Amino acid sequence: MQRQTGQVSQELGKLWSQEGSGSALGEQVQETAWVAASQRGDSLAFNRLVLKWERTVFNIALRMLQDREEPAEAAQEIFLLAFKNIRRFRQDSRFSTWICNKAGVCLKAGSAFAVRV
Repeated sequence: MQRQTGQVSQELGKLWSQEGSGSALGEQVQETAWVAASQRGDSLAFNRLVLKWERTVFNIALRMLQDREEPAEAAQEIFLLAFKNIRRFRQDSRFSTWICNKAGVCLKAGSAFAVRV
C-alpha cells in the first residue's frame, strides 16, 4: 500500500515544527524522518535529502575529479543510485555518512554506475 506524498509531507512538517528548526537534534530527527519516508517511496522526502546534501556530495566529487563540469553529473548519478537503493540503508549511521561514503566509493571506482550503492 503506497502512502500519499502529501500525507507524508504533512507528517514531516509536524515533526519539523515540533523539534524546532536549527537545533542539531531537530535536524537529525528531520533527516531520519526523510529517510524513513524515502524508504516508503516518497520522492519529495528524498528530494529534501538531496537538497540538504547536494553541496557536500558535489564538493567530494570536485575534490576527487578536479574538474568543474564532471562533479555535477557525478553527484546526480550518486543521488540517483542512492534513491534506487534507499531501502538498503539500515540507519546504523546518519544518512550523510552513508551518502558521502557511497560517493567516495563510486568516484574511486571511476564511475558512479560502477558500484552498487
